[in-house]
Amino acid sequence: MKLTGTVLNVDTFDVLGHSSSAEIIFGAAHLYRDRPPVERIAEIFRAVERTSRAGHFPIVIMNTKNKDRIVIEQ
Repeated sequence: MKLTGTVLNVDTFDVLGHSSSAEIIFGAAHLYRDRPPVERIAEIFRAVERTSRAGHFPIVIMNTKNKDRIVIEQ
């Protein structure tokens, strides 16, 4: 896992986030490391949302291999 600008690479998934929330993102990624990737990504966004005033949902997670998309409302 590495942070590049505002993109967090989680396993084979990319999550858009805020660079100012890097500690929260890394902490949530570590805390939820045993969950399936999509669940883990959603929990990371929920953690950031709890600590910021900006709205982050709905989020869209896309599988870049087959272009499937999952929309998570909250």
